[in-house]
Amino acid sequence: MQLIVLVVMFLLLVRFTDRLYDRVWDRQLSADLRFLDRSVTEGGHVLLEETVENRKLLPLPTLTVYFRMDRSLLFVEKQNTALTDYQYRADIPIVMGRQRIVRRYRVHAVKRGFYVIDKISLSSCTPFFSHRTNGDGEVYTSLYVYPGRSKIPGLDEIFRHLYGEYLVRRFSQEDPFAFRGIRDYAPSDPMRHINWKATARSAALKVNQYYPTCSADAAIFLNTDRRGVNYSDEVLEESVRIARTFLESFISAGVPVRIISNGRDLVDGSEIRMAPGSGSGHPDSCLQKFARMDLSREVRPMEELVEGEARASAPESRPVSVLITASLTPHLLGAYRNYTGSSGGGCVLVPLRESQRRYFEDSALQSDLAGMKRAGIPVRYLVLENNAYEQYA
Repeated sequence: MQLIVLVVMFLLLVRFTDRLYDRVWDRQLSADLRFLDRSVTEGGHVLLEETVENRKLLPLPTLTVYFRMDRSLLFVEKQNTALTDYQYRADIPIVMGRQRIVRRYRVHAVKRGFYVIDKISLSSCTPFFSHRTNGDGEVYTSLYVYPGRSKIPGLDEIFRHLYGEYLVRRFSQEDPFAFRGIRDYAPSDPMRHINWKATARSAALKVNQYYPTCSADAAIFLNTDRRGVNYSDEVLEESVRIARTFLESFISAGVPVRIISNGRDLVDGSEIRMAPGSGSGHPDSCLQKFARMDLSREVRPMEELVEGEARASAPESRPVSVLITASLTPHLLGAYRNYTGSSGGGCVLVPLRESQRRYFEDSALQSDLAGMKRAGIPVRYLVLENNAYEQYA
């Protein structure tokens, strides 16, 4: 009889304890996640901090913290981690009453992108392990993974050519609103610069002089169209890396840079576009746009953007530019040739695999490529190494 009473009392205690635990286990309990850096370059590492705080007296010896993260961000330490379509992690900290636990995990940023963790789940067993109790929490932490700099050889030489074009244009184009003085006429001077009043006073042709324009900049056209035989994820990713390389090269030389791309923003779906800039915050703003570029979306033809830029500006005011494209069409080449004008000041870069080079060399584009050469616009094939993608992992 006494044994039966003891069993009943034990069962009542278990039931009471379980109900009480179900009600209070998650009170004054919080969990948070945050990346300690806002950005990292692909191939680099960043720390993810996990904080669990129990502000009540009740201990939680069987607490489990669950969250998921994109599989392009890999934990360096693999324990308690499962890898499927996402990467899932379950940590089991022993949290006593009024205790705060902070853990940091080293994360390898494998691939360019914009990554968000916005959900965390908590679970705990009742004291007698009769069942588990679960709850979800809201967190928000994000990480920009910038594209790396392209390691394709020869890009420095191409940049020096474009920078030379930039210097020629900057100091040969004059600002008609920045008057500097009057000098004698030379046969190369345009008639519109002749100062007729000064000519009449001196009985010799005189021309106005102007200061060089200070609005010269450079433009990077980035085509992310997935159509064409040269399409592959590796080639498009390398196109973004090439764009970063030229962006930083121009800014390091003090040249304001604008970005025009048909790539779509992962967050709001808008086309990637950045106004000219060279200040301290401009590179990061551009790199954030590159990180958020979703290469899986359908985009409009790049020639439409090039033609739009041509309509929006006079030929003499267009900047030195580079077109980075894995897809070549007669329409795109013609639009870019019309944009740069007869004075050149541009370059077309085509990242490709070695196996695709023959296609371009033997294709029907030969007459169009010859037209680019006559216009002084070089078309350069940039061959990716076999490990061009893996080298950033």
